[in-house]
Amino acid sequence: MKHYDADIKYFIVQRPGKVKVYGMKHRPDLAPSQELFSWTLENKSNVNWFEEYKNRFCYDIIYRAGLRDAISEVESKSQSSVIMLVCFCADVNQCHRGLIADELTKRGVHVERY
Repeated sequence: MKHYDADIKYFIVQRPGKVKVYGMKHRPDLAPSQELFSWTLENKSNVNWFEEYKNRFCYDIIYRAGLRDAISEVESKSQSSVIMLVCFCADVNQCHRGLIADELTKRGVHVERY
């Protein structure tokens, strides 16, 4: 994370635990709900877990007001700032970070995945 330049860095997890990442703003409103996070812990060993996760998180993008509004805020700020979204997941392609990136891309935002 230190090697990537961004004007705004958001840590998009419910609870960062003992992790202290300086220069980042904690944004739990961009994280999966506690219910979805718990579901993930229980089902991540299933072969097709991410398809169900994706469906649930995309539903939340539409219907969970706090998440929807937070993504709209990122979209708005991206017009004048480079924004980095950070979480604990190693693979952006199996993570809510990637699903938010997909949503922002649909809205016309230039997105780079790392």
